[in-house]
Amino acid sequence: MTLNCQALEQEIVKTRHIQQAITETGSFDYRTVLGFMGDLGIGNGIARHNASEKAKSRLAELQALRDVKCVAATDSKSEAQGLFHSS
Repeated sequence: MTLNCQALEQEIVKTRHIQQAITETGSFDYRTVLGFMGDLGIGNGIARHNASEKAKSRLAELQALRDVKCVAATDSKSEAQGLFHSS
């Protein structure tokens, strides 16, 4: 699947929302206590860590792709416009 610049920005926003949800899920509340009592909190912590790492990796990939694809395209357009305006 090929993403244009707008789609890349949307995916970046989605990934940041996922990261925020992971962080909020990790906050300490009664569910955390019940989960800890049920499995010593190990399973939840590992799952949260894995999800966080995947989201972090995905965000880095999306941002790198955006930087190469969209920033380079914007710079090329600016240079081309500069050539035409200086004539």
